Amino acid sequence: MAALRQRKGTLSLTGPLLDVDMIQNLRHYRYHGSDASIVLRLVYTPILNRAITYFPLTMAPNMITFLGFLSAATGLGLVLWHSPDLQNPMPQWVYLILAVCTLAYSWLDNLDGKQARRTQTSSAFGELFDHGVDAFVSTFLVITASAGSRLGCSPPLLLLLFGTYMGFYLATWEAYWVGGLHLGPINGPIEGILVLVFIHCLGAAFGPGSYLL
Repeated sequence: MAALRQRKGTLSLTGPLLDVDMIQNLRHYRYHGSDASIVLRLVYTPILNRAITYFPLTMAPNMITFLGFLSAATGLGLVLWHSPDLQNPMPQWVYLILAVCTLAYSWLDNLDGKQARRTQTSSAFGELFDHGVDAFVSTFLVITASAGSRLGCSPPLLLLLFGTYMGFYLATWEAYWVGGLHLGPINGPIEGILVLVFIHCLGAAFGPGSYLL
């Protein structure tokens, strides 16, 4: 991202979106970032390093990203089918599926980067696709968690969505200026999603009223 700022031209509202200098910088773009997550380091990494070996080398990293999207979308579809107003109680098995889908998305979101490095196919487009999917899925996760809490289409739901979008936007904005995405020891993509998984597990074990907000 920092490389894209080192250009002679500027964005135009009437001409091409990217000028020649920006396209040249894009060709040389390399992702820079770090994730200091405690759970990622102590739990996820050993599991995912083993899991990635079961993916064929011919499988595109973006396909793994897309599978993560489908996993989260499956959870959203179940919620909208059983509780379209986000208030009706859902069968307990739905919460179990939501926990599985949410955790699967989190793992696949980490595996796509490992596959890209493993196959040496990292690219700016891959990062754009990955983070674009993350932006959509952040909405899915908030809606499914809100349905489990039976918030409905209420101001608290809007506040949760706004907070999620602001967190995503500010992290991306920071990455633009510092030249990389750096996540702390406790962060949303790992620990935050694990909280959602735990909430869904409560619903699966004790019913939809076990964690009303």
